[in-house]
Amino acid sequence: MSKKSKSQGMSIRTMTILVGVVMACFLWGVAAAMYDNANGGLWIAGPVNGERLRRPSPLGMLIASVIAYVSNTVMYLPHLPWVVGFILTERTWFAIVALLVEGAVIGFGFWMARLQKTLDSGQAFKTKRRSRPIAMPRDIDDDD
Repeated sequence: MSKKSKSQGMSIRTMTILVGVVMACFLWGVAAAMYDNANGGLWIAGPVNGERLRRPSPLGMLIASVIAYVSNTVMYLPHLPWVVGFILTERTWFAIVALLVEGAVIGFGFWMARLQKTLDSGQAFKTKRRSRPIAMPRDIDDDD
């Protein structure tokens, strides 16, 4: 077996593992946000000293949301057992969805590995055809 050249890029196994890790981090952030919300944590600023709040810009909301998401994700890492327990007891649907997402990532990785194996075999687009006899027209007898 020859050594892989650098032009082939990363292996399918490495890609699948990295996608699985990214999805696990994303799902952990969502689980931490659910736990934080259930415990009364609010990331929305209220009016200070009776002043009215102006409508935030979309870019400002996006930046604030990303900061809140990332800080929640990191802040609740020490509380991992409690967050997992909360998700399994109170948000069972999310645990099922998370398992399905990770299962889909693994299934996609297996499918990609199988496709790569088929493409490397050289027989990717060749199909086996049965040889059938040529159908010849039959004579119709006019016995009527």
